[in-house]
Amino acid sequence: MNIYTPTGEKLESWPLWVRRLTDEGMVLKSRVIDLEKQNDELTKEVTDLKVRCCDIWKQLTEEQARNVR
Repeated sequence: MNIYTPTGEKLESWPLWVRRLTDEGMVLKSRVIDLEKQNDELTKEVTDLKVRCCDIWKQLTEEQARNVR
């Protein structure tokens, strides 16, 4: 967030400045919520993939152990 972003007006009054920053803050908070939701989904997907990888590794090592005998 850049508070010095030009608004197109020569001089921005305090109420306009506060309003603009409040609006930007709400947009950023909503973006954070969306990104947290996306992060949770990706974290779950990674966990599922790790479990699947472990299962495949277990099956592979069991198969190799059977072939050695």
